[in-house]
Amino acid sequence: MTDKHCLITGVGPGTGAELARRFARDGYAVSMIARNAERLKALENELERATGYICDVSDADQLHNT
Repeated sequence: MTDKHCLITGVGPGTGAELARRFARDGYAVSMIARNAERLKALENELERATGYICDVSDADQLHNT
């Protein structure tokens, strides 16, 4: 596997969003998990190779299904 990929959980407007931007700039495919669909969609539109997944990571069933 040669593609770089990262998963960021809890993508909020601060640290999580900045981490997604940083990894995207460095050529990573970025998977983002957050509860806020609007924030995820905005970041998907802003960042190349970024995909958002709506999930509350405190809910084990949701996390498993995601």
